[in-house]
Amino acid sequence: MVTRGSSGALAAHANGLVTVPAPPVVVADTVGAGDSFMAALLAGFLDLGDDPRAMLTPASIEALLRQATAAAAITVGRVGANPPTREELASAAPA
Repeated sequence: MVTRGSSGALAAHANGLVTVPAPPVVVADTVGAGDSFMAALLAGFLDLGDDPRAMLTPASIEALLRQATAAAAITVGRVGANPPTREELASAAPA
């Protein structure tokens, strides 16, 4: 899984690539964007359950990438490395 900043994110999967666009955002500060992306990705991965590898499908990977890009977008929209809370992320991430 790779973040590409304003170009979105992608992940390699056994069946090909999964890509998502970056959410539109007015950038205030890029500090912490990558950390927020990775933290949201890992949190989402852990939320998949006891055997997250078994749950990795193109659809679940897309959802993980959307959550991670939403977290990064929220972070860059703020000054300083200020990642979103789970509540903020839940209300911002597309379904």
